[in-house]
Amino acid sequence: MKKITFLLMLAFAGLSLFTTAQTAYVTNSGDNTVSVINVASNTVMATISVGSSPWGLCVSPDGNKVYVTNYSSGTVSVINTSTNTITATIKGFEDGAEDVSVCPDGSKVYVTTGPGNSVKVINTTTNTITATIMGFDMPEGISVSSDGSKVYVVNHMSSKVCVINTKTNTITATIKGFDSGARFISASPNGNTLYITSWGGNTVKVINVPTNTTTATITFGSSPGGLCISPDGSKVYVTSDDIVSVINAATNTIVASIKVGSSPSGISLSPDGSKAYVANYGSNSVSVINTATNTVIATIKVGSNPQEIGNFISTYNSSSNSLVQTSSNEDFETFYKNFYSDNTFQKSRINWPLEGGTSIVEANIDKKWDKNTWKIILKNPKLTSKDEGFDTYSMNKENNQIYVEIVGISGQNSGKEYRYKLIEGKWFLIYFSQFSN
Repeated sequence: MKKITFLLMLAFAGLSLFTTAQTAYVTNSGDNTVSVINVASNTVMATISVGSSPWGLCVSPDGNKVYVTNYSSGTVSVINTSTNTITATIKGFEDGAEDVSVCPDGSKVYVTTGPGNSVKVINTTTNTITATIMGFDMPEGISVSSDGSKVYVVNHMSSKVCVINTKTNTITATIKGFDSGARFISASPNGNTLYITSWGGNTVKVINVPTNTTTATITFGSSPGGLCISPDGSKVYVTSDDIVSVINAATNTIVASIKVGSSPSGISLSPDGSKAYVANYGSNSVSVINTATNTVIATIKVGSNPQEIGNFISTYNSSSNSLVQTSSNEDFETFYKNFYSDNTFQKSRINWPLEGGTSIVEANIDKKWDKNTWKIILKNPKLTSKDEGFDTYSMNKENNQIYVEIVGISGQNSGKEYRYKLIEGKWFLIYFSQFSN
């Protein structure tokens, strides 16, 4: 049975500081290739031969590698985006490599193997499989959370979503209540909402992540497939039949329908959300949509049976492996200074509900912070640590989008942890925890 997968990623190759050019990578399952599209000119600039029946595709956070799942050959191809050549072929997916997602720090890649009822974990340094997680029922769509702590896996046969703890590689929760044929998944920019398409039920389910509960069901006329979310989280784009439906995320209603090519599958948005790119499986093309007017402005011919275009991510400087600091990205030091000096600014830069809380054995408290329980902090942790009895301090850049700040007491498991994340070009506090044994 022919399958279509829709985890969507986009890579940025050969870029220098402050450039805005982007490159899209599209899997062509019918001729075992990947088309490389120059987004500025809307032309195919390269065609890369990969394994048999390429389906899923994702890009490393530094933009230097593309991971392609080859279903029939049971492998994952690794593409160097600077040269557009394959640098490694990872074996061990005899049950069929399907969908794929990479963690925020780029150290691990997660791959679903539908018939094998498993998720396999790849170490990106060694390009080897380091873990196999069992307990699924025809797993297909997969998405790593924005903080890298969880992986969400859609089970096609049982129509449920399993939640994996990335530290232990174990299933820690199961979300049920989906219509038959649950298939693909996408997360909102702030990580608080999941959207899951169900072919059999002709629906998109909206899931509240903190509570793991369904908050809305959006009905389609026919089987919805690939989906992506605008950078500001206000719109959700879903493919079905020969159209792309636009959902208003505030009201969870369909507000527009756009005619594209035959059997559209994967869909993705440009970094600024101004354009949507749609892989048309049946017409061997990619449609380019102007999201302001909801009209198709270009059609790009690609290989046979295109399935995936990757989600557009921030532009990277491939020579330094670092996030390009553009005018749209806020400087962390400026944010940090303002965050601990302006109470209005501080409340506006906390990702509510704030993960973490207080975890103190004696008090038996473990909760999340909300706007009512949060107390404004007007001195940064480094300045206040000694006043509070802490004698250790660290500020570490976990990756290009996350800083971790910790104060503690030498020899004791007591302290505070703060995590800051770059979301849509602005820094936010996404985690705060007080801990003590």
